[in-house]
Amino acid sequence: CVDADPVILHDEVLNILIAGRDTTASTTTFAVHFLSMYPEVMKRLRREVLQIVGPTRKPTADDIKDMKYLKAIINGQSLH
Repeated sequence: CVDADPVILHDEVLNILIAGRDTTASTTTFAVHFLSMYPEVMKRLRREVLQIVGPTRKPTADDIKDMKYLKAIINGQSLH
């Protein structure tokens, strides 16, 4: 809307950014905790990362899309 209040727009954008940061932090915290509790899952995830990405380069967005086990962990899906 052209007549939108800049203060309201600022507040709404800030809320979206904060929520995104909190969601990412919560997901990362859960994943680290989960992997520390289940070392066999960590080993399997490491094998997947090394197979798709290798030991020296950084993962690309396409690499991450190909990591099915990683997606299952992040989404809290059954790992069997």
